[in-house]
Amino acid sequence: MQEMQARWLGRFTAAGAQSLLDLRTHLEQEDDMSAPTAPASIDPDSTDGGVPDHVFTIVIRCSAQRLWEALTETGVARSWFFDTTATLSTDTWEVGTAYTMGMPGFPMMVGTVLEVDEPHRLVITLDARW
Repeated sequence: MQEMQARWLGRFTAAGAQSLLDLRTHLEQEDDMSAPTAPASIDPDSTDGGVPDHVFTIVIRCSAQRLWEALTETGVARSWFFDTTATLSTDTWEVGTAYTMGMPGFPMMVGTVLEVDEPHRLVITLDARW
């Protein structure tokens, strides 16, 4: 297993994969155990200019709404995402809203909301600051 991880997951990719597993663990501990959310399909005509370089897929046994809440919750440290918190320039995740994700005094990511279809799709820009 370790050889497989070393071969197929790089140092940074492994951390991203672990974050997805931590998110799944966090959400599946909730009482809401409805049908798993199907992975989103990649739209080559989307505003991001095409298919991303990396696509991670994970099945999480929770409702789409619960997953949306976990991803968009502001002011709460995310144990599954390096203990970062999200802050917004407005009260809601809407197109054009600026966001910051990080720790107090250390913004790790900043960006803008490009597309919202709650609870199914959230498209954001990402400017890594680490």
